[in-house]
Amino acid sequence: MTGFLRVSCKQIGSGIRLQPNVRPLALERICERLDKQEAAQRSQQEPWEDFLRRIDFSNLSTLRLKDYQRLLHDIWQNDAHSEKAGIVLQEYADRPYKSVYRTLILAYLRHYPTQHPQFKKLAEECRSAAIDGPWQARGEQWQLWSVSGPTRVADALLGSDRNPKEMMAAIGLDGNMSDCGFVQAVLTKACHAAMKAKGEQAQQNGTRLRELFANVTAAESLEGELTYCLLKPWLNHNPPSDEYRRVLSEFLVKRHGDPRLHQARWASLRRDVLNALPNAEVDAAFTVLRRWLVQASVYAFFKIVGQTVENKEHWRAREKFWTAYLEADLVQDAWFAFGPYALNRARSLPQEDNLAYGAVNVTGQQASHSVLILSIGRARIAEWSHDGACRFWMENDTNAAKPYLKRYEGDQLRAMNGGHGFNRITHSGAWQPKFTKQIYGMTGISHPTYRQGY
Repeated sequence: MTGFLRVSCKQIGSGIRLQPNVRPLALERICERLDKQEAAQRSQQEPWEDFLRRIDFSNLSTLRLKDYQRLLHDIWQNDAHSEKAGIVLQEYADRPYKSVYRTLILAYLRHYPTQHPQFKKLAEECRSAAIDGPWQARGEQWQLWSVSGPTRVADALLGSDRNPKEMMAAIGLDGNMSDCGFVQAVLTKACHAAMKAKGEQAQQNGTRLRELFANVTAAESLEGELTYCLLKPWLNHNPPSDEYRRVLSEFLVKRHGDPRLHQARWASLRRDVLNALPNAEVDAAFTVLRRWLVQASVYAFFKIVGQTVENKEHWRAREKFWTAYLEADLVQDAWFAFGPYALNRARSLPQEDNLAYGAVNVTGQQASHSVLILSIGRARIAEWSHDGACRFWMENDTNAAKPYLKRYEGDQLRAMNGGHGFNRITHSGAWQPKFTKQIYGMTGISHPTYRQGY
């Protein structure tokens, strides 16, 4: 029992009282708890490099158990101490305690140091340590002690209908382990697998990937890769279903903000992607989401404002004209500002809760008026609802309507002047070919139906 009665005056003074009738097993537990408390305090107070300096690697057998466990768990943080890591593993054989076995396995999963010179040896020791415990079956089923383990788990997560949180718990990768290095490797493999899929498979993988990232703490460090791998399948391929596109757009905007409004956040994501995947087509992939949001903006504008206009036939003609540019992928940007009537209508529609838009300050009978700001090639266009004339500027014109503002003044958007290329055209008569001719003259872009206009 002498090994268990290392109770210092400091420890006794901290509130622990050893009663005369305390049994030996209880003493063991008390001292073990004191050891853990002391080790935890020491670990918090002592920086890692200071801790290493006081370790005698030539005689690890004299090291206290808790100090050895800390050494065994954290020596894998980087490759700088690779030789010392080998010495630590050699000492492991002389520490036949279950707590040491657990520490070894947790160290492996926590750091998952596949590039470490001692990784192979670490994995072999984990395989041996897992014998006769829950990690033996887990290790065999999921190939945990191999570099192929994350791929095995990732494929299972993507291919199953089971709740990903339950699956991770079954593997032993929940709770405090949900942010470990092995889980990060699993998420990375899942992202890369989802990135390569196409069509219906890409939609299924994307759905599972979103569920997985919503339930795993380690996902926080992989936001850039997640975003890229969700969008990459739709680059230069047929678009997903309208419902999938809506859900994915909502997911990414809620997570990172509208890329048209939160440019700094999306620039940070771009850097993260390129750090992980230097050859990634990140700009093109992120443009996929931007294009979806532009399309959603145009359709939402016509849908909402269409409920505030009296002449439905004229409004449908405008919608048909502008969405033809949109569906031909000729609209680079779209932003709209609602007048008070349309603004109230937009706020009353739950399906538009995640739609970004501005407001236009109008008065009197103009309260029902709204404006759609479009960028087609080098042209900036302000299309009014109701009887308002359409304005055309070159995008570099200082008088041109600016997208992404939260509030506009109606008089500014009804400008009667501008620089080279400015024009104001009403919707009277055969207005479509006039609009088309104006846009073609400014940009060289033809309308899908009216071509170059006349």
